[in-house]
This record gives sequence, structure tokens and C-alpha cells, in this order.
Amino acid sequence: MNHLKTGNAFFGQNTYKNYKFQEQELQETGFYSFKWRNYMPDVGRFFNIDPLSEKYAYQSHYNFSENRVIDGRELEGLEWQASRNLENKTVNLHLTYKPVNNTVGVLSNAQMSTLLQEREAQIVSSFGGKDADGNQVNITFTQSNKSTIAWEYNMGYDLSGVEKADKLGANEQDQVGVTTQGLTSKIEDTQNNRTQINVGLPINMEWSDEGQMNFENSKNRSDLAKTGAHEDGHVLGLKHTDSEVKKNPKSLIRESPVGTQISPNQRMQIIKLIENQQKKCSIMKIDNKIILLLILFLMNCSSVKSTYEKSLESDEKSGFVIRKLKLYSDQSIIYFTESFDNNLQIEVNKKIVYNKKIETIEQLGYAGSCVIENNKDVVITIDDKKQIKLNSEQLPKYKFIYIGKDKNHYKIEYTNIARSFL
Repeated sequence: MNHLKTGNAFFGQNTYKNYKFQEQELQETGFYSFKWRNYMPDVGRFFNIDPLSEKYAYQSHYNFSENRVIDGRELEGLEWQASRNLENKTVNLHLTYKPVNNTVGVLSNAQMSTLLQEREAQIVSSFGGKDADGNQVNITFTQSNKSTIAWEYNMGYDLSGVEKADKLGANEQDQVGVTTQGLTSKIEDTQNNRTQINVGLPINMEWSDEGQMNFENSKNRSDLAKTGAHEDGHVLGLKHTDSEVKKNPKSLIRESPVGTQISPNQRMQIIKLIENQQKKCSIMKIDNKIILLLILFLMNCSSVKSTYEKSLESDEKSGFVIRKLKLYSDQSIIYFTESFDNNLQIEVNKKIVYNKKIETIEQLGYAGSCVIENNKDVVITIDDKKQIKLNSEQLPKYKFIYIGKDKNHYKIEYTNIARSFL
């Protein structure tokens, strides 16, 4: 009974260590709180049944971490968790996720299982390895219908719960849905999150003219596994704009086409985030806004860099996007991509066709879009102070205009090849 205070009605608080078993907190009731079940060492009993009991029916509740207390923590969680073995310099990351098949029968259970296995294998291949401290990172998985991390495979996208998506107009939601390979609800949330992949898009899976999906296309499935791992990278806090991503053309987190690599520094970043969010209760963020009076000026050439695709031909997937968006010959679409948090106005022949506040959805690299007439003068005004005039001679040749931002520098890409957002 060494957990009780002698001569006092209170249990162990302030007298003995409050975190004695598997880093769980000793409550005033005398229980160690294991999130899903409570343990009282004085009587050697657990008093609740946790949600993973059925999955681990072969394992006694009294065998902590499947008898691997050195490199594993109690099997309590339904989310990403990390454990360390300092002696062997290993870090074990475990993800319990909920697989969701929302494809209305397009994917069979066996096909869904194949996609999940290939995605897990890609995550192990990309995220496993040495971190910046020389620790070996190992990754394992468990499936549970009660998990707070969902892997959804759909025939469309549900934007409810997706950060900043509520700021998009109906047309923008339709436009981004056509070109999005994968979608993460929240960036940098390892405890409660959802990723979605639309297998109904030709950019993700091969479809015949008769509407039949070719599941045996191994390249498509490989790309789909990388897309899933890419989205899980967003769950783990990695962003398109990270310096580690920009300097590595083979990075898994770069925008389409994605690579497969994760750097040692990124692995360390992921580990710290998971460990911090496992322990974190709540953080209140306060955004301070500073309002400045600024004078409108036309941006000089040094702050705007334009590139023009040499080939004027569209590929098959781009043709699909053009048809879905119903772009006529005299129309193009402007996509605003990374690092925007600005008021935006678009004028076509001095007529305002777009006027709203946009903010980049970091996990997509997308802030907004607008269909414009490409045979007229187009001027974009940012925050009532900066103006960009699109090249009126080149504009009619291209269907897709991508505009990205890095502080006060802008990159404009004129192309006929549709880019995927993920």
C-alpha cells in the first residue's frame, strides 16, 4: 500500500511519483489513468475494458505493452504514438488508423486491403530510417474502427472539417475537387485527423471509356500509395513550403509529382510533434493583426517571375480537367497556390470578376481559383497595394495559370498541363 499517504485520506498525491506506471498519471482516486481504462496497483486490477480488447484478445491486460516495456508503451492509444529505446537508439512509431471504403462498391474489400497494405509499405519505406540524431525510426500499424485517424477512399471529396475549405466558393470547391489527388483535413494533427483519396479520378486510377477501373495497373497503385503517404506526411506536420521539401526534388512531400524521400531532419520533426501532442493538453493561439496604411503600386519585374511551358499540347488527364471545368477556347483558369493570406481582386478589361480574401490550405497547396477570359487584359490586385498584369500575348495559348507566392515574390506558371493538388 505504498501508494497511500499514511494518516491522511488522500491518495499519494505530492508524496509519491504521480507518473509511475508507463508514464500514466496517478489520480486522487488512487487510479492510474490509462486513458481508456484505469489501474489501481494496490489491488492489482484494471477497472475498465479498452476499445482494443477484441483486437488483442490473445493478450492479457496485465502484460504492459505486450511485455515490451523497454521499447513500447501501453497499448492504449488509437492514434500515432512514439516510444524510444535510448540504449539501442531506436524510435518506434505506431499508427492505429480506421480504414473507410466509401467507393459505393467500386473497390472490393480485397482491393481495399491491397491499397492499405501498399500505403503502409510506402510509409515504412519513406518515413523509416535514421533521424538527424542517428536514431533508427521504425513504424508499425494497427487497424481499428474506433481510431481517431481515418484513411478514407472515396469517389469524391467531402470538404467538411477540412481546414480553411469553408472559405472557398462553390465553384472553387468544384474546381479543386477535379484536380485533387489526396486531401488531409488538418495539417499537423497526429491525434484526430482524416485523409481522403478519390479513386474515381483518372489522375489517381485508370478508367476505361466504358467506366471500368483497371485495378491491375501497378503504376497507378504505386502512385496512389505515394499519395496516401504524402497525405500522412501532412498529418505528421510536413508542408509543401518546408525548406527540406524545396531543396529535394525527390521529396515525398513536394507537390505533384511526388517523390519518395523523407530527410533525417523531417523524421526528427515528426517524432517531436508526436511526442509533444501525446502529452499536450491544450494550447490557446492568439492571432495579432496589424493594420497598415499602404499605397498602391505596380509590382516591378524583379518580384514577379513568369515561366511559359514550351509545349502547347495538353495530355489526357489535362483534357479531362478541361472538360470537367467546361473551359471554352477563350477561357483559362487561374489557380492561386502556396503562401497566400491576402485580399485578392481580379479585373478582366477593368471589370471585377473576383474579389475575396484567400488563404492557402497548406495541406493542398491551394488558395483559390477563377475562370477568366484569356483574350482580354487581366490585372490581379493583392491587398489593395500590389498589381500583377498577366501577359496578354501569351495568355490565350495556355489553359492553366498557376500563381505562387514567397513573401513578396511571385511565380507565375503558364501551362497546358493540369497540376494535381495534394
